[in-house]
Parts: sequence; C-alpha cells; structure tokens
Amino acid sequence: MLEAAGYPDTEGALSRVADHLGMHYQTLSRWFRAVQNPPPHEMVQEKREDFLQQLQAIKGLAAGKIIERIEEYEPRDLTGLLKISAELAELLTGKPTGRIEHLETVLETLPPDEYDAIVREAEEVIAATCPSNTGS
Repeated sequence: MLEAAGYPDTEGALSRVADHLGMHYQTLSRWFRAVQNPPPHEMVQEKREDFLQQLQAIKGLAAGKIIERIEEYEPRDLTGLLKISAELAELLTGKPTGRIEHLETVLETLPPDEYDAIVREAEEVIAATCPSNTGS
C-alpha cells in the first residue's frame, strides 16, 4: 500500500496510508524499513482488499465523471485519474500494469551483410533526395 501511494518518494504518502490504516506512522515506517516485525499477513490482506475496493470505486466514479462532465473538465485530467486508479487496482490484484512485447521485424532476421546493404541503400536514397542531409 505504501509503494502504491508513492512512498518513500512522495511527500505525505506515509502519513496518508497510516491514517487510512488507523495506525501510527512510525509503526508503519518501521514495518516498511523492516526495523520491526512485519505486519500480520491477515491485516495486510484485509487492508489490501479495502484499498482495492476504494480504488475500484474511484475508478468507477472517474469513468462516470468523464461521461457526465466531459465538457466541463480537461479530459486529460479525468483520464489521468482513471488511469492511475486502474493501474493501482491492477497492482493490488497482482496483475501487470503494462505489457511489453518485442516483435521481431523482417530486418532483424536478415544476415548482417544484407542488413548493412539495405541501410547503405537507404542512406543513398536519403542523400539523393535531401542534399542537405548527409544520411548519417
């Protein structure tokens, strides 16, 4: 929950999470730094579920506001709230917030000498069509 709130980089994150959990911020800080015993697993699961429900509610409200008040607000602000809420919910359920996929291109499958020949030919075409560009 601390990491989702941006702790330790976000000022005030520790206090906000401690207030939400109903505990003293120093206890939470010690748990985070592993200075004291970690919180009980049951408490972590319970608080995670509570936080997830709150994020789901925020996500629903933000989506509704986007539709309801699209002309009153900057869409980027409301979609930003929606995106952040959705990503936090994904993190709390153990799902990835993004997927990175590397697709091999035809160029990457060519032998190095053929690849180099294509690059040289492209540079020649660029140089011929754009005299001010040296191509490299």
